[in-house]
Amino acid sequence: MPAEWEPHAATWLSWPRREGISFPDLFDRVMPALRAMVEALIESEQVCINVCNAAHEAEAREVIRGLPTERISFYLVPTNEPWCRDHGPIFLTRDERWSRLAPEPRQSGRREGAPAPLAIVDWDYNAWGNKYPPFDLDEVAPTRVAEILDVPVFYPGMILEGGAIDVNGAGALFTTESCLLNKNRRYSLARRRNRWRRHGRPYRRFGAVCLRIDRCDSCRRKSRRRKLRAAAEKSRAPAGV
Repeated sequence: MPAEWEPHAATWLSWPRREGISFPDLFDRVMPALRAMVEALIESEQVCINVCNAAHEAEAREVIRGLPTERISFYLVPTNEPWCRDHGPIFLTRDERWSRLAPEPRQSGRREGAPAPLAIVDWDYNAWGNKYPPFDLDEVAPTRVAEILDVPVFYPGMILEGGAIDVNGAGALFTTESCLLNKNRRYSLARRRNRWRRHGRPYRRFGAVCLRIDRCDSCRRKSRRRKLRAAAEKSRAPAGV
C-alpha cells in the first residue's frame, strides 16, 4: 500500500448528488469549490469522477464547463455521498520485495502469466459507524471501480474508512482506536485480539494503534461474494436510481 505522499496517476472523486445529505441547503454553494478542486488537479494528473447516471454526469459537466477535458473521465459508479476518500478504493501496487507476503486474491486472474501490477482493497464501509444511512452504494463502490479497471480485489472483511488511516508505504499502518475499534464498527474485543494475533502486535503511541499489514492476505470469500452480488445488483438498477 503506497504512502499517501508518493506519486500517483489519478485522483478519484465521487460527484455529490443534490438529494444527498452532505450539503443540506448549501449544494449550489459547494459547486464552485468542486470546480476549483478539479481545475487544480488536472494541471498535473487525471481526474476520475464517479457519477450515478447520465443526468448526474450532465450536471457535473455543467459545473466544470470551460475546463480542459483531456484529463477528466466520468465513470458509472453510483454513490450515496461524495466522500470518496472514505468510501472509495485503496490501491495497492506490486513490489517484488513484498510479493511473497502479499499474494493476489485466489479468484483473480493472471495477466500474461504475471501477477497484476495493481490491485484494490475493498474494506467494508458503514458511513462512520452507521451514522449517515443509506450507504449501500458507497459500500460497493471500490468493487465497481475494480471491475472498470479490471484489477484484482482484496476483501479484508473489516470496516475502515480511507481517511481513518495513514501508511508509510513499507507495511505499517497508523490509525486511532476510536476509528477502527469502536463498537459501531461491530468488532468485539475477542475478534480484535484474534486479528492482532494474526496480523502482528499493535502498539499504542499518542493514542494511536499501529498494525503490521504486510501479511494481510485473509480475503473473505463470503465478503467477496456479497460485494460482487451487491455491485451486480446496483449495475442492473434503472438509470434513474
